[in-house]
Amino acid sequence: MRGKAPWQVLISLSALALILLLVSPGTGGAQYIGREPERLTALAGEAGRAEDDPIETARLQRASALVKDGKSAVALAELGPADEHDSLQLRYARVLVTLHAEADLQFPKLRANLAVSLRADPLFRDAFDVWLGLNPSKPELVAYLAELKSRSGPVAAWQRAEVQLRLGDAREAVRALQGIGESDRGVFSRADRVVARARFQLKEDDAGQAVYYGLLDRLDETTASLLFRDIAAIASAAERQEFASLGLEAKAAFFRRFWTARHPVPVQEHNPRLAEHYRRLAQALNDYTLQSNGRGYFTDLEVFRSFSPKLPYFDSKIVFDDGQASRYWLDPRGLLLVRHGESERQFGRRHVAGTEPAESWLISRYRSRPLLYHFVKRAPVGEWTLALNLAVAATRNAAATDDPEKILPELSPSVVPLYESRQTLHSIYQQVRDARSLSDFGRLLRDESELTAAFVTAALAFDSTGYYTKDNTLPLAVSVVNLYAGGKPAIEVHFEADLSELDVRKLGEAPSLQATVMLYDRDWATLRQREQKTFPLQPPVGGKFKGFLGGVLLTDLEPEEYRLTLVVSQPDSGRVGLARGGHEVTYVPDRSLGVSDLVLLRQPRAKSKKGTDQTDTSAPWFPAPQRVVSDDAPIAIEFELYNVQPDEFGQARYEVEERILTLYEEPGFFGKLANYANLAGQMFFPLYTFVGQVGTMVVSQAAASETDGLTMEKRVEEEAPASTINEKVRVDLQTLKPGVYTVYVTVRDLHTREVVSRFLTFQVA
Repeated sequence: MRGKAPWQVLISLSALALILLLVSPGTGGAQYIGREPERLTALAGEAGRAEDDPIETARLQRASALVKDGKSAVALAELGPADEHDSLQLRYARVLVTLHAEADLQFPKLRANLAVSLRADPLFRDAFDVWLGLNPSKPELVAYLAELKSRSGPVAAWQRAEVQLRLGDAREAVRALQGIGESDRGVFSRADRVVARARFQLKEDDAGQAVYYGLLDRLDETTASLLFRDIAAIASAAERQEFASLGLEAKAAFFRRFWTARHPVPVQEHNPRLAEHYRRLAQALNDYTLQSNGRGYFTDLEVFRSFSPKLPYFDSKIVFDDGQASRYWLDPRGLLLVRHGESERQFGRRHVAGTEPAESWLISRYRSRPLLYHFVKRAPVGEWTLALNLAVAATRNAAATDDPEKILPELSPSVVPLYESRQTLHSIYQQVRDARSLSDFGRLLRDESELTAAFVTAALAFDSTGYYTKDNTLPLAVSVVNLYAGGKPAIEVHFEADLSELDVRKLGEAPSLQATVMLYDRDWATLRQREQKTFPLQPPVGGKFKGFLGGVLLTDLEPEEYRLTLVVSQPDSGRVGLARGGHEVTYVPDRSLGVSDLVLLRQPRAKSKKGTDQTDTSAPWFPAPQRVVSDDAPIAIEFELYNVQPDEFGQARYEVEERILTLYEEPGFFGKLANYANLAGQMFFPLYTFVGQVGTMVVSQAAASETDGLTMEKRVEEEAPASTINEKVRVDLQTLKPGVYTVYVTVRDLHTREVVSRFLTFQVA
């Protein structure tokens, strides 16, 4: 501010406060509109005192009144065309009015008004942040870069690097910042943020991560806001709320915790998710930025609904919330790219005549359900939106009311080609294509909406890595059990890794699995315990490994909620298995009866020489985390008892009752026959047919009450007093049909009369 008059200093500070408000974390277009129009009046007052310019003061006062009346576009005309010789008051008044402008005012106009301020003072940092955050076009970036080349100093170098990075020249961006050191404190942190992003784009991930975490050690408030803007698209609502309430030191810890929680393999120092996020973000900013002022997303829900597709099966709120949660000026395709990565297959690149442009993305996830999304570029909104129905693309001339009787007949015949081109994605698209009546068409659109809404909800609930595939992943089944070890609270992690696809030729002479368990506190801030074990693999039979079962014990835990990560790696093949989740550890009160979680065990069944099945009594019992068993091997339920109190004779006496209840049992021949009869009857009778009403369907379902299922007899045990007693309940699968069952174990201390119950659900295949 050196060399400026006092009034200029005051106005500059006011403008700075305004711009900082615009770039603060958590702000989006919804916050830009309708906020504090009285700032214009304040600017007018400053203009009158400082320059005694009654004409400019009057223009600002009239503009202020127009904004208050909701006439922002007229107010902008009142302020006149932008000119680089304008006063500070007029330049920032245009920015403010533009942010309050009506829907027909586009981003290029807003960027142009900001560019006026930048031409007057190209090194003004906060105006530059706002301008860059509004995703200027490539010609605008090139023009501003040419202007910056005539400037020198650390601020100019930082801005050149930002523009070059946005233009895709990451190496030149790094080169531009080589002269910036700690002495240039004003831009040092911002420059490091550029370097980290550039290293990630160059796939120099280790170097980028080192710069990123080093930046957190010298974080300032402005850079913290920019770093949060980088991750806003994948942050949860709770994380966004938490960040807004933190001080500067706590924000640095927040970023470390944020990326620890998303580290796919925490035993490795390198975090591939961090690097991948910034590469995804760069691609999204290049390919999928908004081109309008975003009114379709960022005003309020009712305004968005007024622009929403005219189909009663479209939930506008889901799409609106999706845009509001992001805080990016990206269309939904960009948001999905940042959260879930590149789509495996895309449909609709060729525009179908008579419809709005529409795309469908299929995003695959290994060993998990794929994600499917539809996007339609809708004229009223002026941008791409998520759509729950492809038919939205044909509602260009639909009636204004959400009345299916008026809407469905008006849909263009080109809806059929839209669904036909996607018929391989799901059977429902084939059914829509072949619909023969409006009632069928409407019913199928409802079904499609429910299907797609589940995918949209999944997109908002989590983000994914997308770089683990069948070739480098060991699928895991994992269960965590609360128990005691040496009288101290502990958890035991059981896992089963699928080794059937390992290539034996690529393994060493003594192949093994390495299991690492890490236990964090509930917010991923602190690593509480870590344990690593090596398990030799069983020799392959017929060139194939059997599924492997292991266990890892963590002891001496405080009673609280934890976050747990299990990494199982096979060093010779390079495959990794990952599992993450939460678990709560509680104490068993002293002298109170306690029962551990139940563990499902199985035992291999050996074949005799005559070919008959025989139980191998010498074989060990293994945990079965998948809880899916078959009748070719015996199973057992294991648990521990704690603090069974001795009676007057010095003996611990307790009663154990085990009951297996049938949740679902596959029907036999007659049950299946009744099912077929019921389905056939529904072709001729509405609702429930007489077949179902007379009760023939109950053979396929058993209620979980005390009188149903298989009840095992109670037994009374007498043991020497001990803090921990091991129990095992054997289950004869030969008596159980295929289905889903729940085992209830109830233990009664016959001395204190205390009762504790536990249950476990498993499936017989």
